Amino acid sequence: MNESFNTFFTWGMLSTLAGAGTATGLITAFLDTFFNRGGRIPTQIIAYGTALAILLLSLIFTGGFSANTGILCVFNALVVSSAASGTISMARRLIRGKEVR
Repeated sequence: MNESFNTFFTWGMLSTLAGAGTATGLITAFLDTFFNRGGRIPTQIIAYGTALAILLLSLIFTGGFSANTGILCVFNALVVSSAASGTISMARRLIRGKEVR
């Protein structure tokens, strides 16, 4: 059987937009729901920190980390966190029954 069907996440997959975005969305939703109930920290900040950590860890564990790739992670985390934050916002609007524009 194909190994990719037996593994949900790998460090290589987490270094892609799809993998990092999925993991960022899941982790951000969890952290925001259970540890940020008062809404003191904006969800976008949590998503950015999560995306940056995922991207940096994926580079470290795959052996691709260098000063150049680390700096690019700062910018790539913006893309990943924006995608994850948009998905989270849309899901909340759908759950609460508000009209999606």
